[in-house]
Amino acid sequence: AIFRVSHEHKGADGVLWLQLADGRGWVFDRSVGGFGTLCVRHEEATPPEEPPPVAKASGGKAPAPEEDSMPELSPGTYVVTTESLKVTEKQSWSSALVARLDTGESIDVVEVALIEDKKKQKRLRRGRLEKPAGWVTLQNLESFSSTVAKHKDNWSQLEDVMEAVEEDKARGTRLFKAGTPYEAYEAWKRGSEKLEAFAPDGAKDPARKLKVALFNNMAQALLMCPDVEGAPTDGAFQMADRVLALDPENVKARFRRGCACCNAEAWEQAVVDFEDVLSLDPQNEDAAKRLQGLQEMLGSGTTAPQAVLQPP
Repeated sequence: AIFRVSHEHKGADGVLWLQLADGRGWVFDRSVGGFGTLCVRHEEATPPEEPPPVAKASGGKAPAPEEDSMPELSPGTYVVTTESLKVTEKQSWSSALVARLDTGESIDVVEVALIEDKKKQKRLRRGRLEKPAGWVTLQNLESFSSTVAKHKDNWSQLEDVMEAVEEDKARGTRLFKAGTPYEAYEAWKRGSEKLEAFAPDGAKDPARKLKVALFNNMAQALLMCPDVEGAPTDGAFQMADRVLALDPENVKARFRRGCACCNAEAWEQAVVDFEDVLSLDPQNEDAAKRLQGLQEMLGSGTTAPQAVLQPP
């Protein structure tokens, strides 16, 4: 379990007493007498693109990211990046269904319109098609999500999609810097999902580097979401595991997977990951501290029954 501390006091016997920030009382870092570690300081790993300190707005809240950082769209050729994209009869998104488009289909958009529905809190950019005749949603400006990638002359579909994914990656980084890690995770997840259909995992995957960055970022973001069920445990573990399937020697992913194992009390799995981190990066102080604390705790026999985390 992860808990926040409001005050620390070191006793004469060397035991560090920790006052819980939620007012429940005090705990200590080791058994009285100084033997057997009971808890260790939780330190988040730095994300791939380390953000600057988050500035606080009035009222103590992190500032919101740009209201609409999505690029303006214009008529042209696009690649569908989502499954079963609805084509409706009229400009309204709720009008009669005409057809559905599959991932990878090319469409020619002849008109782009901004549609706002304040009652339902929807702001959409919609595009008109001549074949099949009707309208599709190109962007959802409320969720900052897109269903298409703009096609550039002499580019492959994958190149078009990778450029759109880079926009999702940049948006996630802005959200992370604004102090909203779960929203950042969702932006990075949208980017990773676009790549799934166009670039299957493999040794010659041209999107491999981009996938590694996205999954690594998602693992870090989920570690910072203790209030979201399963996020700092199974969720972060699975994202880090996706990185390691693509890049087995990725130090950040192995460290983050170890952190997820600690959060889930899968102590022995965490030990293996932190040992692997140190074999790849012997100067990694964070991994060394965590490994030492785990070894002391396991040696004292004070741990609860161990959990086991599995890849998805």
